[in-house]
Amino acid sequence: MWGLLFMEIKAFISVEDIVVIKDNMDYFKSIFPRFKIISDYFVVDDERFVEYTEGADMFDWKEVTMEIDSYNNFWCLAKFVQQFKMEKL
Repeated sequence: MWGLLFMEIKAFISVEDIVVIKDNMDYFKSIFPRFKIISDYFVVDDERFVEYTEGADMFDWKEVTMEIDSYNNFWCLAKFVQQFKMEKL
């Protein structure tokens, strides 16, 4: 018997991307049925982001824990988020 498997993924994601995900949660759940955001917290000062985002502070990023089927689906989610952002332009 096969059980339903999912992964718990913890990642640092820009606040802008989290807003896109939350605004389109029904759409993402229709594509990834077992997808859900467990938690999202602002990142406490982390020097790794400053060099990549030209002075970003802790309010530009969130540490997000989510459940999703696979890393491949996580990658697809990221691509969909970028597509939504591009369509808004």
